[in-house]
Amino acid sequence: MMKKFTVLFLSVLLTGLLSSCIPFVTRDSQPVKPAIRNYRKGLTWLERGDYIQAEVLFKLALRDSVSFAPAYVGLARTYFLQGKYAKAERYVNKAIDYDPRNPVARFLRAKIFYRIGAYDFALNEMDFCLKNTCFSRQPNLVIPARLLMARINFRMGRFQQARDYYWQVLKAAPEHPQAVRGLRETERMLQLVSGKSALFRKIPGEPQVTRADMAVILKEELAELFPESADDSAAVKMPADADSSLPQYAAIKYVLQRGWLPVLPDSTFRPSDTVDRAEFVLFVRRVVRSLHDIPLPFDAQSPSFTDISPSDPLFPAVKTIFSLGCFSFPPEKKNFSPQKKFFPRRKISGLQAIRAIQCLKEKLEEALFPADADG
Repeated sequence: MMKKFTVLFLSVLLTGLLSSCIPFVTRDSQPVKPAIRNYRKGLTWLERGDYIQAEVLFKLALRDSVSFAPAYVGLARTYFLQGKYAKAERYVNKAIDYDPRNPVARFLRAKIFYRIGAYDFALNEMDFCLKNTCFSRQPNLVIPARLLMARINFRMGRFQQARDYYWQVLKAAPEHPQAVRGLRETERMLQLVSGKSALFRKIPGEPQVTRADMAVILKEELAELFPESADDSAAVKMPADADSSLPQYAAIKYVLQRGWLPVLPDSTFRPSDTVDRAEFVLFVRRVVRSLHDIPLPFDAQSPSFTDISPSDPLFPAVKTIFSLGCFSFPPEKKNFSPQKKFFPRRKISGLQAIRAIQCLKEKLEEALFPADADG
């Protein structure tokens, strides 16, 4: 009897010693110290922009503690910042599995849905967070969350709701630059859709937008980001029928100075010609290419086209604009998908052009002011 008791005692003691020596790698409730240490190092490298090192350290943290939700969020953020939205979504879903009310994970998942154009899912995600007070754990996310809600509603054409969210942000932070800009654009869109805007009177809502109209849209939407400089007015050759009596003259000159109009060498550019979607792509492509030094947030997923082949000279330009998400036009049907059908030869409407340029402007703001855009 004594021998059995001794064997039992020694086995229990040995088990205890072994468990204290072996690192805890199971689905633990509390992360071990190495996991926290690697996670913090990963955050440091992520802030420095070294995504490879950050990815390695976050994975090391998960090796030490497989249920450490912040490490999954860190990995998701690493992929999100690189435009790898599918991978980012996979890891942020794991973070939410382990911590369903994690505010950072929920907010990041909503941003992923927003970036890929799944606005309904993004809206549902943010509704869940705001109704279930997820952000009580992280109050500094409340303003970015409301800004995101405003942007989602704006993209969905719900301008009244977007305005309400921008006002909520301005009540909490009266001079918030993104909220001020967003509210101004939302007010303009509300005027556009009601037909009360001077810009809308110059640019008809029907698919009859001319090249001169496109110059006005580019000037109106991008002049705030790229103010006019006095020293670049020289050596600007105006098109043949763009006389100074035209109301769009100043806009055409402004856009020409930046090389945004696809003017042909033989000066056959006519501002009175209407613009189809293919030419609109060229307008936007010129803007993007003139800012080639700015790291724009591209989405790597390839879209599908219905009447444009890879041999078409427009194909690379169309693909670029699709990857920027600039074709988030107002849906004509409930099942509308911007990546399902694209007809480059169709005429573009004024409202579509304005909204697409505003989408481009948002991308440019994210690239020019990343800290501001990330909340």
